[in-house]
Amino acid sequence: MVQIKEINIKGLYTLYCKGNDTFFIIRTPYNSKGYKKWIEEVNKRYGYTIIVQDVRGRYGSEGSWKPYSYENEDAKVLAEFILQHHANEVVIFGSSYEAYCARLLACILEDIIEVKLVLRVGVRSQYEALFNKKTFRLADYYWWNSIHGKGKKSALSLKISYANLQVPNLKFPKKNHIVYPNVPVILIGGWDDGYYQYAFEDYINWENPNAHLYIGKFGHELHMVNNLFNEVAWYKNLEIVGKSEKIEYQNQNVYCDRYYDGNQYFTNVESPYREVVYDNSYLSKNNYFYIQKRNVFDITIDGLAIIKTIKLEHNLLEKPIFGQLVCIDKNVKIHITEFILEQGSTKTILPPLLIKNNNIRLEFLLSTSMFPRYAGKLKDVQIVEITNVIAGGTRYED
Repeated sequence: MVQIKEINIKGLYTLYCKGNDTFFIIRTPYNSKGYKKWIEEVNKRYGYTIIVQDVRGRYGSEGSWKPYSYENEDAKVLAEFILQHHANEVVIFGSSYEAYCARLLACILEDIIEVKLVLRVGVRSQYEALFNKKTFRLADYYWWNSIHGKGKKSALSLKISYANLQVPNLKFPKKNHIVYPNVPVILIGGWDDGYYQYAFEDYINWENPNAHLYIGKFGHELHMVNNLFNEVAWYKNLEIVGKSEKIEYQNQNVYCDRYYDGNQYFTNVESPYREVVYDNSYLSKNNYFYIQKRNVFDITIDGLAIIKTIKLEHNLLEKPIFGQLVCIDKNVKIHITEFILEQGSTKTILPPLLIKNNNIRLEFLLSTSMFPRYAGKLKDVQIVEITNVIAGGTRYED
């Protein structure tokens, strides 16, 4: 019979299921008790020792919940416990915020014991959790902070006051510090996940040659661990097993070169400013409307070499609408920014932009949910008619 003990390690609530000298580890802000079924199944089927721990200030753990503040310090506490219990090797798992915790723990243990990592839809740093390069992750911040970032437990039913949504005054890290443990890793990313580009970037920069990239058709889901996601098969055979897409290095490298070449898409050239207006006749001719069954419209900006601002003029809104702007060039989609069409408004100015317009199509996604990029059935029948798109910028580069 599988026995899961509830123990306290210097104030950190920990579920401990004793098995052999291979340890499976998760540090989570999302409630360790939610992993009990997974713990029982892995221990029963494979005999591994399982440790799942609530991070400081969350669920059963003591202290204050300050995201990203205590994880390195508390990872050292757990590392001491692991070594005291005679682990021969550890496999550390993490999704989203958990992946950040997993990287830190791996760095502490990598020179002491054999370590392997499984990182799913991972966040690599506090900076990247808040920014996509220089674009503030508006929807991601409000969703995660309002549901997970406020108190002891996640409030999944919490309703956000849309009227109070505005860019917060936060103290952001001075630099983007990313930890790269020199250990074998499997990197799992979803094409519909807002952080998928980090899986590609990790794969390129990972120093250990035993690195695997695994991209599937899913979003930012964390429930994969409950389905095992073939992590045990990967650990045992050191190969990727599953139905998702495996991206070979050369193809992926070309993709990332196009995606990450900052000089290709972003520039600091200052030139005389002008505006190009795409009015209702242009938009309606091309059926650029948002209704229940259609939430995407796109335009190709003409007459500007560099786009600095985008303004949308639309019908009076009964409810707030969330939007995402994407650049598309040769079928490569580049997330640019997020915005909100406010309730009761008829004009929206997108957050500051600076895009080099090299025949790139701009795609606008609109939704009544905070995440337009996650496809799903829209419940609202509200119609948003975009009457004008006003692009501001420069005609020629100096």
